[in-house]
Order: sequence, then structure tokens, then C-alpha cells
Amino acid sequence: DVLVVDDEYIVCENIVKKIKRLNIGEINKIRVCYSGEEAIDICKKTYKPQIVITDMKMRTIDGIDLIRELKKWLFPVYFLVLSGYNEFDYVQGAFKVGADDYLLKPLLSEDLINAMEGAIKKLKSEGDIDNYSREHVLKKGSIVSDILNKNYWENSDISERKKFCAELKAEYCMTAVFRWQLEQDNDDMIKKINQILDYSEQQSMFDIYPAIIPKNRIVMLCNMQMSNCPELLDRINYFFEMWNSVHDPVSYGISEVDQKEKWIELTYHANNLVRQSIVLGYGNRYMKENHDVTDNCERCKKTNF
Repeated sequence: DVLVVDDEYIVCENIVKKIKRLNIGEINKIRVCYSGEEAIDICKKTYKPQIVITDMKMRTIDGIDLIRELKKWLFPVYFLVLSGYNEFDYVQGAFKVGADDYLLKPLLSEDLINAMEGAIKKLKSEGDIDNYSREHVLKKGSIVSDILNKNYWENSDISERKKFCAELKAEYCMTAVFRWQLEQDNDDMIKKINQILDYSEQQSMFDIYPAIIPKNRIVMLCNMQMSNCPELLDRINYFFEMWNSVHDPVSYGISEVDQKEKWIELTYHANNLVRQSIVLGYGNRYMKENHDVTDNCERCKKTNF
């Protein structure tokens, strides 16, 4: 995904048209922002581009400050800066804060394709671009939530579940399920999912695959090494404290840590634990040790949650 940032409408439209004409297969979405503030706002919330093309001189927030801020919210990301012939001091400043390459104005198609191909090559060398995309993470998260629906077992192939497990990079998993007392607005739930993803993308200790379970739950499958468990628990508690309120209390159930091959059983276990809030009350944390996760899975597969 690509983000173009410039406070001149014509410049933005020209860049977008040139990128589309290049017909680069790896390019998916292209979005435009006409100010640094707008770019920061959408990148904090929902849009996570891997390539950012920004002008150096803009009103209020210039390219250097924009790069400095977007680095907090985007990973991986490749910054291309636009500059005039007399702006090399700005370009040097941009490189110091994280710019990867620059393009001279007026922009030539040949220069653009060379820069875009260089960006894609570097991103690929750092890993599978598709696996970093937010859409990819959300798709995997939806698989986790699907297992809590008995129809999943009737319609899915066992090879699909094995493939999902094989794609988990770390050796261990743990699942947390958040459940609110009140029915949640879908937009608000999406905001919470993006808060999880914003944090997940800023660190490399573990991967989190979140998904919404209508109409009042969020499931989070966490894939990590055993040594990262304390940091992960701290983060889950952070979300709990942030989302919990007197008027709309939330509880969460959290599974034990186990081998990634047991990710399905762990998800069932976390979901069963948080269901206790219906009787014992919301606003609490639910966890249990020494349980039979295999029996738990077989029992819950017959239940439509």
C-alpha cells in the first residue's frame, strides 16, 4: 500500500496517475493526504502503508517531522521524499530521521519506477510484504474467531487449520478473549482492533491476530516465545485497563501458554473462561491453571457461541 502526501492537489494527482500507469503488481491501494496532519491521523487509525511518498516543504508539518512521527506508527515502511533542486539541506535532514530515497521535482516516470522498484525490493528483503499488511493480519484473526462457531467445523478442511498453524512463526501461543457487558458499536470495535494492531506493529517480540466476534467480544491469538510472556501479559492488562469503564465494563479470559499446535484448544479455553462473567460479573480477569484443553475443545465444538 502507498501513501502520497503533498499540500498541492495537482502534485498528488500527478503522482497517483504515474504510479497507476506503471502497473506494478505489488502495489495495492494508493491513498492521498493533503497535509502532514491528515497523514498522521489516518496512519494512527486505519491505514498502514508500506511506502510513503512525501513532499519536503508543506504547511505546518514538513516532510522531516512527518517521517519522524510516522515511524512511530508504521512498520515496515519505506520513505520517498520529493524535493526541488535547491532543497538538498532538507533532504539530508530527512535521511537523518529515516528517509530511504528522494525524487526530484518535476517528477519523471523513469525516476519514479526506479524508486518504486527499489522500495519494493528492500521491503521484500525484510520479509514477505503480504504478511506485514493489516489486511493479512485481520484475515488470520478472522480464522481464529471462526473456530468459535460450530459451522466452522462443518465447512472447513483440516488442512486449512494445519496450514494456519504452520504459518505461526513462534513456538508458543496464548489466547485472550475480551467480552463486554453491553452490545458494542461496530465502529468502536474496529477502533479497538486498530489499537491492538498499532501496538503489535511497533514491536517484534510477538504477533497478535485480533478479530471481532459480534456483538460484544474481541479474540486475540498471541504467537510468541515463552520468554516474551510477561511483556505480553502487561500489554493485555493495558488494553483491559484502557477499555474497562463503570458504564460499560469488560472482562477477559486468558488461556495458558502452550505449543502453537494447540492454538484451537487455547482459543476455546479463553472463551470459556470469559463466559464466567455472565454469572460472576463483568470488569474482571478470568484465568485458570491445570485444565484439560483437549476435553475443553471437544465439548465446545458442539456449542454455538
